[in-house]
Amino acid sequence: MTQISFDVDKKIRLDEFLKSNHISKNLFLSIYKDDIFINGKHAKRNSKLKPGDKVTINLRDEENNYKPINLYIEVLYEDDDIFVLNKPDKLTMNTEGVESLANFVSYLFEQRNINQKVRFINRLDQDTSGVVMVAKNKIAQAYYQKTSFEKKYLAIVKGNPKNQKIQLNLKRDGIKTEIDENGKNSVTILQNLKNYGDYSLVSLKLLTGRTHQIRVSMEYINCPIVADSLYGEKIEGFSQMLHANEIEFVDMKRNKHIITTEIPQRFNKFLNN
Repeated sequence: MTQISFDVDKKIRLDEFLKSNHISKNLFLSIYKDDIFINGKHAKRNSKLKPGDKVTINLRDEENNYKPINLYIEVLYEDDDIFVLNKPDKLTMNTEGVESLANFVSYLFEQRNINQKVRFINRLDQDTSGVVMVAKNKIAQAYYQKTSFEKKYLAIVKGNPKNQKIQLNLKRDGIKTEIDENGKNSVTILQNLKNYGDYSLVSLKLLTGRTHQIRVSMEYINCPIVADSLYGEKIEGFSQMLHANEIEFVDMKRNKHIITTEIPQRFNKFLNN
């Protein structure tokens, strides 16, 4: 069994305190009778807290349905609540029947005796590499899915785009995302880092999180991502040149982190080709 503890610093009701820590009402109602404690004693639904109290949540063991496989993936960061991994390209998140990132997470859980389901906080396409956050339990997942964090990507694109803000309304249509005036707003900040003849290395900051947002945005300005077979042109021997290289977040103890990665080898291989 896993335990998570919170220190109380003001007078507040238990449900309001847990809500401030991004624990939903439904989750609270499902666990408070048996699995929430205040200073070691079972909590009541209307419990009142005061400074110095400690709230503890017991997380019961869960069955993990993914086979543990050590894929030798870089662990960029780890604390009591999350892993931050550097996902390789050509690796699916959790597709059944093939080795996936979920298999490696299952391996990490096994090594650390974490008896919880695999829960991804963010996801990347199979051919996109880079930063993926993994929750070690459902409380951490709830916290991070309701907490804003900044993400930056590196990409190699066709052409030499100027620095700009790309704003589009996007709507999912089957496997593709389309520009649609009735779709959801997306905002991408593009910075051209360096030109390489007919190509450019660019940095892309997401202010929203729409499916395929970067890939559609770059197609829209006629600078598609290199080797993007869905929105650009397939190139034999290369997966799409898109890499999630940086993430900034505040952890569950209110500490700020900026996690970065190196430029992928396939980028250097393409640019030096």
